[in-house]
Amino acid sequence: MASLSSQGSSAGKAWAINAAASPDSDGWPWSALGLEETADREAIHEAYAHRRAQLDAENMRISAFAELTEAREKALFLAAELRREAQRRGE
Repeated sequence: MASLSSQGSSAGKAWAINAAASPDSDGWPWSALGLEETADREAIHEAYAHRRAQLDAENMRISAFAELTEAREKALFLAAELRREAQRRGE
């Protein structure tokens, strides 16, 4: 499955496709969404929406959509964990 890489601020992100992001690869689910590890739910949803639009334009395979959706759900779970950890540390 291809993935996205983002560069720049959320207002003006530049997106690029890179290969080999799967649940078995290092950095997944972040790599599948093209993000660095983050607690920012909006950034996760933005990256997912952008990647999904790209899949739609490429005559999306159902399995690619399922993998992308799985990556989004895992990233949202991990983001919540990051926020809880930050709260425990008083940040």
